[in-house]
Amino acid sequence: MEILKKLRGNTSFVTISREKNVCAKQIIKGFEYYVFEREIKWLERLQAFDRTPDLIKIDYTHKILLTNYCGEPLEKENLPND
Repeated sequence: MEILKKLRGNTSFVTISREKNVCAKQIIKGFEYYVFEREIKWLERLQAFDRTPDLIKIDYTHKILLTNYCGEPLEKENLPND
């Protein structure tokens, strides 16, 4: 699998593959705040919107969410002017 980008956030690691058109997000901390469960809840609630990634698979053992690739994450360098 060709890895496009690996990112580390405050509570997770994200691996993006354009070849497979997927993102894998592994929650690594924040378990006491139910970060993993909240992420699932909001992905499911927002499925009706076209800018929300589709949830493909949930690995409860390793706390990994697999979604389709929806484009580059917003960062300071690529924010739109408006």
